[in-house]
Amino acid sequence: MYNLVTDTVAGPNLRWRDNLYQAIAIFVMTVISVVIVSVLAQNVFAGLVLGTIAGLTVGLIVTSIFLMIYRGYRHMRGQHD
Repeated sequence: MYNLVTDTVAGPNLRWRDNLYQAIAIFVMTVISVVIVSVLAQNVFAGLVLGTIAGLTVGLIVTSIFLMIYRGYRHMRGQHD
């Protein structure tokens, strides 16, 4: 019942696997953005700082939206965890 409420209304996601996948995706997005920003900025320090902020922000938003859509789809199909 807890997962149904947190998936459809509001609340923290306590699923270990979802949180692990989200952490891995955010880490990958952060590494990619650090590399891209470092090359574009031609400054390693600026690339580390700006790339980290951009990667964490974009990674969190993108993975959160994906999990929201994925969990909503599963609930519509009646596949509650």
